[in-house]
Amino acid sequence: MQLTAEVTAVSDPIDVSTSAEPAPSDPLADAIARERRILARLREALVALEPGVPPELIRGETLEEIEASFEAARALAERARAAAAQALRLPAGAPPRTAPAAASPFEKIRAGLTPRTD
Repeated sequence: MQLTAEVTAVSDPIDVSTSAEPAPSDPLADAIARERRILARLREALVALEPGVPPELIRGETLEEIEASFEAARALAERARAAAAQALRLPAGAPPRTAPAAASPFEKIRAGLTPRTD
């Protein structure tokens, strides 16, 4: 009896109609794909908002991770800007000269007798 049931099951034709139709989409997979597209657009918008922030520093798979990495990248860019601005304030080379009116007469005579190396 059991052998007959197995032979009947094997000899039944394969239902081809289900393989020709596209498989119904998985709602979970669709939601995950949609979320990834939204997060990619968010990254693009954040890079456009702050062009000084390196885009490779904005990472994450969730909204919170992307926002946290963006804030860290923004802070890094701000520190780099501040360091560059501080470096520009330092004089390059010799210290700045004092105005002649502020110097004493003795300092003016010494400055006049000192050979220039310009």
